[in-house]
Amino acid sequence: MYIRSIMRQVIECAKSSNNIPVCAAIAVEDRIISILTNNSSYSFEHAEFLVITDAIKILSNKYLDSASIYITLEPCILCSSLLLNVRIKDIFFGAYSVKTGSITHGKRIFDNSTHTTNIVGGLYEDECANIMQNFFKSKRH
Repeated sequence: MYIRSIMRQVIECAKSSNNIPVCAAIAVEDRIISILTNNSSYSFEHAEFLVITDAIKILSNKYLDSASIYITLEPCILCSSLLLNVRIKDIFFGAYSVKTGSITHGKRIFDNSTHTTNIVGGLYEDECANIMQNFFKSKRH
């Protein structure tokens, strides 16, 4: 069950982040080829954006149709659109994002797509949500 193993690694990565604790990993089969967190330098440098860019370079292919992404938080509209455009095979994420998510919330980017993507949300949902909540709680105090 490598899906849960990779999600555990993504969660640990998010916990060790100095930025907003969102982490994403790209894996081909059961091997992680890139794992990164958000970068606070630019507002668009979300973990998904960074890890996809890295994976494209590593694989020397603009499409990631043989790859899976693992994320601690439901992707926003920017990242969901990017995932759709790179033709990602699978999306696995932890916490749902009612405010900014766009896979099961908001625009639901993949609902009308002609590209088939396997999507599984809610993996370690409570733990992933707690990481985010604790981060913002510590910023308020």
